[in-house]
Amino acid sequence: MTSKPKKPKIDETLDWADSDEVLENEDPWLLESEVSESEQWDAAPIDADDVLVEIDSRPMLVGHRENVSLPEQEIHRLLARFSTDNERSSLHGNIRQVVANHLTLELGQAVIELPAFEENDALFVAVCIQLGALQFRGNLQVVATSGTPFLVLGRDLIAGQVIVDPSNSWMQSER
Repeated sequence: MTSKPKKPKIDETLDWADSDEVLENEDPWLLESEVSESEQWDAAPIDADDVLVEIDSRPMLVGHRENVSLPEQEIHRLLARFSTDNERSSLHGNIRQVVANHLTLELGQAVIELPAFEENDALFVAVCIQLGALQFRGNLQVVATSGTPFLVLGRDLIAGQVIVDPSNSWMQSER
């Protein structure tokens, strides 16, 4: 047997009023035609010189391998691997000497000295890396290798700045 749905009762505890009522403490919204000219907001015309022009901030498209520079150490054409699967960036090179808070590192034909620090039993250096007009500043973990020096640029440095094309190499630099 089906029964008719019951009409809901009006809950008098609700805090809204009927649509025709205006609450005592509430200011009604005015239409634009009801606002006097003195109350209208003055919007001054925007001068083209006042507008901040943002330089193209879109991420740069790079290959999974590029040649980068360490401009502060005057090192150019250093192999870098852009790796989205590595959380941390690293610098692979032949460590010659670690004294106090300095590291002497052999990068191919060049020997450079960098300020270093230790954190969680790992050695780090602070460097500036440049690829074209793009610069990355950060702490790279130092990994001792005897082969060709290279960088692995991980998510800590490249996030939001580059898009890595894993099928291409040397899209922004020469081989």
